[in-house]
Amino acid sequence: MNFLNAMVNLSNNFETFLKDAENAALTFKSLKPHRVRLVSHLDADGISSSAILVKMLNKEGILYNLSIVQKINTTLLNVVKKDSSEVVIFSDLGSGNLEEIKETLKDKKAVFILDHHEIELDNLELPSNIFLVNPHKQGIDGNSEISGSGVSYWFSYFVNDSNKELAYLAIIGAIGDIQENNGFIGLNEIIKQHAIQSGKLIEKPGLKIYGSHSRPLHKLLEYSTDPYIPGVSGSESNAIQFLKRLNIPLQNKDGSWKKFVDLSEDEKKRLISGLVMLLANTRDDPEQIIGPVYEITEEPLSSQLRDAREFATFLNACGRLGKASIGIAVCLNNERLKKRSNQVLLDYKKEIIRMMRWFRANQDNPEYVIRGNNYLIVNGKENIRHTMIGTFASILSKSLNTEDDLMILTLAQIPEENLIKASLRSTKENSNLKEIIQQISERLGINEFGGHKNAAGAFVPIEKEEQFLEHAQRVLSLMAIEEKID
Repeated sequence: MNFLNAMVNLSNNFETFLKDAENAALTFKSLKPHRVRLVSHLDADGISSSAILVKMLNKEGILYNLSIVQKINTTLLNVVKKDSSEVVIFSDLGSGNLEEIKETLKDKKAVFILDHHEIELDNLELPSNIFLVNPHKQGIDGNSEISGSGVSYWFSYFVNDSNKELAYLAIIGAIGDIQENNGFIGLNEIIKQHAIQSGKLIEKPGLKIYGSHSRPLHKLLEYSTDPYIPGVSGSESNAIQFLKRLNIPLQNKDGSWKKFVDLSEDEKKRLISGLVMLLANTRDDPEQIIGPVYEITEEPLSSQLRDAREFATFLNACGRLGKASIGIAVCLNNERLKKRSNQVLLDYKKEIIRMMRWFRANQDNPEYVIRGNNYLIVNGKENIRHTMIGTFASILSKSLNTEDDLMILTLAQIPEENLIKASLRSTKENSNLKEIIQQISERLGINEFGGHKNAAGAFVPIEKEEQFLEHAQRVLSLMAIEEKID
């Protein structure tokens, strides 16, 4: 691993993790499998993970079957058990299903679990055919230092170091998993350096507002919600007047609408200064709108996929709308399907608008919304897509106007599986949400739960809906009491 020493002084836990990934990769190569079953999660990180592994398998000349799923269940494992694959790879999931995987797939030649979600380290005993590569084994924070696509990247890198060119996909996945905060830390930072060195990624200072590559400037400002720009967001005419006051033309010389990337350096400075002035009274640090932006060099400057944040949003949209195959194809540089990215994102935005309109229309309806001192429970039932219930919770956590630490629990039904998908988010970062969802679930005998400190979820049998809601209210109320005591 001398390739890393020139960049960073590796801590022992980093070295141990990378050695673990390398050993798993070398074992995989030694098996020389004819066919692999690849199972990955449906979010941006999971799709990035699967794209990395698909490219690696293609390069090795290995056949594969790919499944993009929301969760691992008995039905899926039985399908995998009976198929013709000699080797199975789980990416961005699997750590919470070790017992079921061990039992159901015991006859497979090898099972590789490439994941970053938290695991129970006590009594972690695995049979000889299962290889778990997970940063939590080495005490590395999988919530912030490496994503699932990052784990898949290191595995693929050690299979063949020419896969260094795939590092940019892991950066897209990490951004999609909200692991970028004015830069990267830990193993993500090393992956970012790989992506830059391979020529696939550019890092530069810029405006951290979604759509800087794809939206006309006045629309960029009109649609900005993070940050919300007082007197500008939500109003096309106000956005246009704001630009006119800054003496920034709306159009290029050829008559096309100007985008942020079209501005001169002087115009960019005037725009950023004007935004900082507007945000000065609303944000602790208005200059947070300025920070590193990440560009995918293979994408045209005008493409919405040029910006890694927009690319991650596109992949997330694909997964949530049941179009993961399009996302993977775009990661594989399929030009025909890239042309569909605009429509996928438009459909995604329409679905988000529909969800928020439903919430506003029903926010005072006790059948759907339960409010406590420090929590909000929204039971979407069949009115919210279960694949988007986490997205819905995240949007609520950012859009509700509150100074308090409000925990937001959202639910949606999966009728075909007789289940409810529950997602937990918070407006602040003071609580470990995975521990809270675990506390709610285990008391009711629910064992399908997991997530991170800042985002967690569970699958609840529909017949336990009322019990789950009652117990969730008790637990969330107790959390408020504990925080006051602390």
